[in-house]
Amino acid sequence: LRDVYIKYAKRFDNNEKIYIDRTESEFKHCQIQNDKEVFSFLREKGFSKYRVGELSFLEQIYLFNNAKFIIGAHGAAFTNLAFCKPNTNIIEVKPSIHPNNVNKRISKINNLNYRLIRTKELDENQKKLGDIHLPINQLEDCIKSFG
Repeated sequence: LRDVYIKYAKRFDNNEKIYIDRTESEFKHCQIQNDKEVFSFLREKGFSKYRVGELSFLEQIYLFNNAKFIIGAHGAAFTNLAFCKPNTNIIEVKPSIHPNNVNKRISKINNLNYRLIRTKELDENQKKLGDIHLPINQLEDCIKSFG
């Protein structure tokens, strides 16, 4: 995929520190309940928020290929990890009961610096706004782990 499509990447004005916003998803799984709090913290660290599903495929290639740091909840946008340059820092967030490890595998194949934050399972009453509550201190510790 990388060899075929990278040359067609569509340039646009973007940040190299990316926070993936999944709020346009029609699904409630892998939604971060405290998204406003998380993004407020990340904005202070120089991150910009992107709704990857609203970008064209060629813009998605450009965004991921030019990123130095990508943080977000597990979802389809992470398939674009195939276009990242080696050593891009990745933090994927997903509920502890979520079994999928495909993004870890893509990261390993592409020599990306991958970290996973597994969040505590929430009961059904807590899941109305999504199934992930991401503690800021856990996110901060994970970011610091890259050195």
